[in-house]
Amino acid sequence: MTLEQAQALATANNEIINEYTGTIYYDIFTYWNIQYVKQYNVVLIPAKYKIQFGSADYSEALAFARVSIQTNVLPYTTAETWVTNFDAEVLTDSELNKYLNPK
Repeated sequence: MTLEQAQALATANNEIINEYTGTIYYDIFTYWNIQYVKQYNVVLIPAKYKIQFGSADYSEALAFARVSIQTNVLPYTTAETWVTNFDAEVLTDSELNKYLNPK
């Protein structure tokens, strides 16, 4: 997806979930395909990690995406439940856990 397409998708998705903007939001991340062509996609992120996601390097941004995908398949009924599930999944992802919980 192009950057413009990703921006449009993130905007559209955020408009759909606008009542949860303080809890979750869609952001854009960059990745390179198997031919090393830059691509863009959107990822659902807990709002409390907005700064960390914006500061993440390539690998850390992919870790956010990986954990988000894993979280999306778990049962949840509210945005808050989704964030709780995300935080639990972070603990199982060594890279994102190290980034968000350095100790």
